[in-house]
Amino acid sequence: MNKTISINIGGAVFNIEEYAFQVLKSYLDRIKINFAGDASESEIMADIEGRIAELFSQKMNENKNVVVLKDVEEVIAVMGQPEDYATESSDNGKTYSTNTQHDRRRVYRDEDDAMIGGVASGLSYLLGWDPIILRAIFVGLIFVGPGVLAYLILWAVIPSAKTTAEKLKMRGEPVTVDNISKFVSQEAKAASERVNKWGEKVNSKANSANMRRASNGLSIVLRKIIGIAFILFSISCLIGLMTGAFVANLELFGANGNLDFASQLLKLEDGMLWMVIVGVGLALLSPLLAILYAGIRLLVDNSRRVKGLGLSLTILFFVGIIMAIWGGGNIGRQFRRQGEVTNTIAINVLPTDTLEVNVLPDTIFTGRSQNVNHDLMDLVKMESDRIIYGANVRFNIYETEDGEQARLELERHASGSSLIEAGERASRIDYEYEWTGKVLTLEPYFTTPSSDAFRAQEVEVRLYLPKGTKVKLNENVDLISWLPTGDSNIYVVE
Repeated sequence: MNKTISINIGGAVFNIEEYAFQVLKSYLDRIKINFAGDASESEIMADIEGRIAELFSQKMNENKNVVVLKDVEEVIAVMGQPEDYATESSDNGKTYSTNTQHDRRRVYRDEDDAMIGGVASGLSYLLGWDPIILRAIFVGLIFVGPGVLAYLILWAVIPSAKTTAEKLKMRGEPVTVDNISKFVSQEAKAASERVNKWGEKVNSKANSANMRRASNGLSIVLRKIIGIAFILFSISCLIGLMTGAFVANLELFGANGNLDFASQLLKLEDGMLWMVIVGVGLALLSPLLAILYAGIRLLVDNSRRVKGLGLSLTILFFVGIIMAIWGGGNIGRQFRRQGEVTNTIAINVLPTDTLEVNVLPDTIFTGRSQNVNHDLMDLVKMESDRIIYGANVRFNIYETEDGEQARLELERHASGSSLIEAGERASRIDYEYEWTGKVLTLEPYFTTPSSDAFRAQEVEVRLYLPKGTKVKLNENVDLISWLPTGDSNIYVVE
């Protein structure tokens, strides 16, 4: 039966056999002697104890909760004997030999060399690449793909290298007493150099203090003026943005702001329309908030920053850009190709004839006014079997070439993700017209099957007439879009 005691090492509590503890204590005492007089002694010992605690924790499980002598001996074998590396003189009278036993390389974020979160610098150790290359890749992905999202995911799942042991693992170096002492000493030296440089800057600034006092009053005034300008600019833009969003809601989605109706009509992938709206909002809102924050800081002369605000606004900006591009790209692909279907009929018209063009009254959109440009959504009606469009019907009159047959052309247009899809959608447009004698009768709307989404469907009626023909238009012609040809050889009489 062996006696056990509780110890606290590296901030963790372990139960350890008494004899195993004596061996461990002797080992740590011998290491401590080797670093006697070293300015980084306490930090080195803390890192070594932290690494030993980590190795002990890996050996514990549900069936084992006591550190035995074998565990201590295995840990010492990994960490290295003090006598193995304290063989020659160095900065403190010793030099260190490298233990050849390597741990498996681990992925960490390197916050000591971080531009944002240390993801690129941490991955550079794993891949053996220069961090600049990885940073350039992430920046490039922002414009061609979800680079910000990928970076944020990696930032969330990859832990930061906090302890010396983790930093050595990140570099693929064995976590031994030798390497821990080297790393801590190098970090201490680098920190000392940074402190010295900072001191030199402080002295340099002190020498120019008198000059600063002379210009201090002017700079304060300028900062406040710039701060006020930033605040006024950002607030006016924010008000304009909110007003524009409200007006756009009315203009694009009808007087009631019926976004659900627009989504049903467009039949887009789930959330794509919202993705564009939110993305554009974030892309515009983030820089305005940043300018407002900068203006407030300049106005109140506050040098303190709200921690993480700048990074958060930057992330929101790029997330908004990506959302707008991603959603807009998905929507744009549905309108990528233009298709048209044309039907032509020959008509018997002489130059001395007078034709009539009658546009029927609108019995669907009864509140429709002539000579008023209505919103598209105001002139769309969705029924169970069809969609009725009261806009995008055009009528034009053209002059035929000498010897060319008079004719009536009906051209139907639509968009789609492919030319075939656009053509098929155009062919399903149903538009009623009638040519009887010398009278052309036109409907003020067209219909499509309810299964078809809105893809910029249009109908154009073109009347090709010989020189000298007169055309009389009835009062409903303004229900459709028509333009006189401007040709003096065809006379339009309203």
